[in-house]
Amino acid sequence: MNNRSERLRTVQKVNENREQNAAREMGKARDRVDAMEKRLTELMAFREEYAQNLLTTGQAGISIARMREYQLFLTRLDQAIAYQRNSTEQAKTAYAERQRAWGYLHGRVIAMEKLIDRHQQKEQSEISQQEQKEIDEHAQRSGSIAL
Repeated sequence: MNNRSERLRTVQKVNENREQNAAREMGKARDRVDAMEKRLTELMAFREEYAQNLLTTGQAGISIARMREYQLFLTRLDQAIAYQRNSTEQAKTAYAERQRAWGYLHGRVIAMEKLIDRHQQKEQSEISQQEQKEIDEHAQRSGSIAL
């Protein structure tokens, strides 16, 4: 007997696979955000250290050419930091999209579970009613024969 709840279980397995794939993608996106944030923090720390080094070196006295090199490098670091911030924000946006996709699919899985449960309850009720009907018919026939 291929009842509806069994057919819905097949659909449910597809939904669960999609949800699991979405969860994996969401995890990868989260890892990417973490890596991007770590890199940004490292760049900012390096920039701070380099600027402090410039200050210390500058107090001891350095040539104008050396000062320009420091300034140029700090400018490049600032550009790298700006680029990394932008990349980090893009990674966060991608993560949020993956999170929404997973949430949608997770909701479908939950809804399908409830639908399957309702169908199973209905099917069980129908089976119980059919069994009771058979018992009543058997009892009625048995009662007719005994008279």
